[in-house]
Amino acid sequence: IEPQAGAFTQLRDEAAGDPKWDCVRCALGERDGTTMSLNVTSNSVSSSLLPMSEKMQQLFSAASFSHTESVDVRSLDALIQEGPLRDQPLFLKLDVQGYEDRVLAGAEKTLRHTVGIQLELAIEPLYEGAQPMVAMIHTLNSMGYVLAAVTPNTFHPATSHLLEVDAMFAR
Repeated sequence: IEPQAGAFTQLRDEAAGDPKWDCVRCALGERDGTTMSLNVTSNSVSSSLLPMSEKMQQLFSAASFSHTESVDVRSLDALIQEGPLRDQPLFLKLDVQGYEDRVLAGAEKTLRHTVGIQLELAIEPLYEGAQPMVAMIHTLNSMGYVLAAVTPNTFHPATSHLLEVDAMFAR
């Protein structure tokens, strides 16, 4: 699942020879069937449905805003229910730049058979409207997941203070 046009084209082309891959161009969110603007950044990897915070813009010039792209938003439940994974145990890896809580809100059925989740947690959100790490941990705990592992991810370029971690949760 990749919302950004250029990245999706690259993903689709790389996966073309492997029948086990199914590439879908959309963004994930809490509701199925909407359209939103994706804020594409110059470094591509910081693109998000959410606008960057002032802090993000100040700290990471490589992540400057480039343009917006209109993207279809799908819920994870709708996508999984349509395919062969609907009843399979899943491990979910999310990299949605601050939109994790909304993706999880659209995954109620999918989470019933999801045994683990990996995502980025922001100690202090770098996107407007994103939940901070403590709130996301609470959200996942309330869904029946416990924090199982943490790996440092993003550091402040001047102070080296930790800004984001990769976190793994287990049911």
